[in-house]
Amino acid sequence: MTVRLAELLAELSARGVTLAPEGTYLSVTPRSALTPDLLARIRDLKSEILAELAAPAARPFHFPTATVTPAERAALVAIAVHPGLRLPDLAATTHLQRTTLDRALATLRRRREIAIAADGTCHLLVH
Repeated sequence: MTVRLAELLAELSARGVTLAPEGTYLSVTPRSALTPDLLARIRDLKSEILAELAAPAARPFHFPTATVTPAERAALVAIAVHPGLRLPDLAATTHLQRTTLDRALATLRRRREIAIAADGTCHLLVH
């Protein structure tokens, strides 16, 4: 998966968008969550999205139904784009104050969306 695709999927998931293949077409719901820029990016990466969804473990891509704060979204996107990112680097990448980031990470850990290893690396958890 390319970085551009990972960033797009993370942004779509943060908006609660579900993607599903329908032959050579791509079903995107809800359309109301899309901006013209997002729609253009989806069109540009359509073949990559379809290939990703066609992978054996693929299923419609969606974000959990929990409400996500901007800080939580920033942390999730950074961890998705940079797997294994360490906590100090995560703070620098997200440009969040450390207390705000710590609160967001605590919530994400409690919801079992991320894990922080003993060496301080952050990882998304797939359910």
